Amino acid sequence: MKNILCLCALLALLVTTSACSRTAPTAFYQITPIAQAKPIEHPATPQQRIGLLPVSVAAYLDRSQIITRTDPNTVVPANFHVWAEPLRENLRAVLLDNLSNLRPADTIFLCPDSKQDNYTKQVTVRVTRCEGAPNDQAVLAASWEVYSVTQRQVVATQSVTLHAPVQGASHTELAAALSRLTGELSQAIAKSLDETPKP
Repeated sequence: MKNILCLCALLALLVTTSACSRTAPTAFYQITPIAQAKPIEHPATPQQRIGLLPVSVAAYLDRSQIITRTDPNTVVPANFHVWAEPLRENLRAVLLDNLSNLRPADTIFLCPDSKQDNYTKQVTVRVTRCEGAPNDQAVLAASWEVYSVTQRQVVATQSVTLHAPVQGASHTELAAALSRLTGELSQAIAKSLDETPKP
């Protein structure tokens, strides 16, 4: 009888340990393009061929986990809330989609490298923040450069830091807020494509 009781106790312990060791399911997220983006107003210009170079992200963002900044010096990766693809590739694909809709008269391409010269202009984007922030905020900070291939010079260099509220404070809503901010970034880049060289 004692052996049976010991065996039952051992089985109960194993079941409890197994239940406790189960990990939470991992959720996957993406940044998405602007829904029904309206073309921006810009001066009438000949059709341009715009090459979008690979997007670079800050090293701490170059991971699968979604990042939340809890104070200026502390960032926390969410182990069970991750990007469905590398963030830099997701951002580049969304920028391409957004820019194509914002400037339908132009043709936007993914440009493999800066050595390509069959474009009117090339755009380089670097993202330094793409994360959650205190007080249920989303933050996207980026800089970009527009290079005129035909004129062999940089015609625009700009940077922005954008904020948006996160409704509900969930990672789903954080991804949605970062999608909206990527739309705002796309609009700023789209407008800068009409910049001309400074005399």
